[in-house]
Amino acid sequence: MDSEAMLSFLQLFCQAIDNDKIISAAVTNYTFVNKEGNRMTNVIGFAQVLDYIFIMNYDVWGSSSTPGPNAPFLNIFQDSNRPGPNMVNAISTWTESGFPSKKIIMGLSAYGYINHASATLLIHRKRAASDGSGGLKYNHYCFQSQILSKKRQELCFSSIGNCFQNRLNNIISVTNCTTQGTYNISLNTTLSLPSNNTNLPSTSVIQRATQSGAGNGNIHSYAGSQISLNDPFKWGALRKNISDPRGDYIYANGYIIAWDSCSSTHYAYCANMNTVVTYDDWNSTGIKAAYSLKEGISGVGFWEITGDRNSELVNSARKNLGL
Repeated sequence: MDSEAMLSFLQLFCQAIDNDKIISAAVTNYTFVNKEGNRMTNVIGFAQVLDYIFIMNYDVWGSSSTPGPNAPFLNIFQDSNRPGPNMVNAISTWTESGFPSKKIIMGLSAYGYINHASATLLIHRKRAASDGSGGLKYNHYCFQSQILSKKRQELCFSSIGNCFQNRLNNIISVTNCTTQGTYNISLNTTLSLPSNNTNLPSTSVIQRATQSGAGNGNIHSYAGSQISLNDPFKWGALRKNISDPRGDYIYANGYIIAWDSCSSTHYAYCANMNTVVTYDDWNSTGIKAAYSLKEGISGVGFWEITGDRNSELVNSARKNLGL
């Protein structure tokens, strides 16, 4: 990328248009590349000609047999194979390079990916032990990784598949988050639901799911594809717990819902179908919106909102932005 030429173009472009025009750029989690092929550490020139940047914090992992989060909030355990592409790191990268926080808009996703995989945990750990595979150091490293991963997810296997209920207030306040600090975010978890969706007996969940005409959850043939938040409900991989005023999602057709503590995102997997679905819901979206408010950036925006289910993501973002 010829960043110097692009900056010169933008400077000339600004001179040629009216002052009331808004110029923005969709960018990655990282700053632009200079002529030496390195990431720029000074983007003040771009800040002078751009009114906003829209950080595309999604498509981080895509679809693979070793699935990872699509749109991670952060790398809280400092152990990701891809430590840079996440919301927290992206904001600090751009602001520390001279781009004002008030000109940053964080991109959110209303979709995820279908992965052909037998995994029950999202991949994070690096595989770079110096003594190679089979050595004592490497084996000890992997053992510790498995123990840590199990601890992260051990609360995700309740009878109703609700994985974040007991630790919603501690998602970001993790004491061992050494580099990125400890984040104290007040997350507004109460969504406005229609009156007929509250105070229902638990049996109504099963009855409503049966009457909805949802599929059998077999989406294996779509592996490799993007999936909107609407789709797992249509295809029978997820259901909404309509007896819960918060509207938490619950499992269906053999799928188990899990919460990835490292990235603060959800995923669902079905071992019998070798399928893992990564996605963002109202909870992970609310975390990102709340952090945007805390950091003082301009706001958040969605890549597209047609995949939003009953405006749950938009409503959560607005509520946690104080709107």
